[in-house]
Amino acid sequence: MKKETLFIFLLILFVLTCTFNSMAGAPLVIKYAHINNPGMAAYDAAEFMAERVKELSNGEMIIEVYPSAQLGGDRDMVESNKIGTIHINHPNIATLTLSFPRIGLYVMPFLFKDYYHVKRMAESPVGQELNKQFEEATGLRMVLYYTEAPRGLFTNKGPVYEPEDIKGKKIRIMESELYRDMFGALGAGGLPTPLPYTEVYTALATNLIEYADPPIDAYVAQKFYEVAKYFSLLDHVTGFKAVTVNAKWFDGLTKEQQDILLQAFKETEKYQNDLSDAEQQAVLDWATSNGVRVNFVNKKAFQEAMAPVYDKWIEKLGKDFATKFIETANELANP
Repeated sequence: MKKETLFIFLLILFVLTCTFNSMAGAPLVIKYAHINNPGMAAYDAAEFMAERVKELSNGEMIIEVYPSAQLGGDRDMVESNKIGTIHINHPNIATLTLSFPRIGLYVMPFLFKDYYHVKRMAESPVGQELNKQFEEATGLRMVLYYTEAPRGLFTNKGPVYEPEDIKGKKIRIMESELYRDMFGALGAGGLPTPLPYTEVYTALATNLIEYADPPIDAYVAQKFYEVAKYFSLLDHVTGFKAVTVNAKWFDGLTKEQQDILLQAFKETEKYQNDLSDAEQQAVLDWATSNGVRVNFVNKKAFQEAMAPVYDKWIEKLGKDFATKFIETANELANP
């Protein structure tokens, strides 16, 4: 009996030891989710980050990437990021206005010349203060930025040159009140239509919407050209994606783990920015050589239509801070 008891005790001890050793040697698993498909620089950047983290940690940290909206649309994943079921995400900055409206200052129409202008703003003292306010309100920390290709309006209805060309039309927008006001000021039919990104192709094909405004690399990668042959370069907002981490989760990591991620973030940002810059002209060339009608709009007319949007949102987002932000952005227009 004593032998049997001893045997059982030793067996349990062995199992517990094996379990402990297994747990001690298990890598840290990090979930990174996003909506982008292959063919976009942001998709490649997520894969690059996963590779670098694995290399830098000697396999002790593993990023599991969930692309192509596997875990939901931008809005869903922002919420998951906030509660910590997703650790890393890279939504369009406009989507973040649902959680913290003031971050919409980055989306003010025609405020920024290009991505690098936005980045100078984000790294300025005023931009850093806004990012701090965002983190305090949401629990999310912006750790790096991805550039996006120029945005425009695409449709199968014909080219857009003037604001009058979209008056009364059904336009899909991102889920953002600022975006709704922006296109409402241009006379879009009724209220512009918020619609998950994953539903845009079908909505265009079935005429549920007539226009949409993702960047041109997304237009090509998602094959929107199959249902919308006209792409009018509006460049109404300088799109960029803020890569966010759950701050509580990040702060709970060891110093070594944090340093590995910060190094990977730095390398990934440069990789994505360089890749996106290189791809933008190639994507535009591909589109024009494959039957897409690309044109420029009368940007001045669109800018003039934004005056009431600025009046409303400067007040809504806090007049003093919003004015300071916009003045700083104008000062940083040229490096």
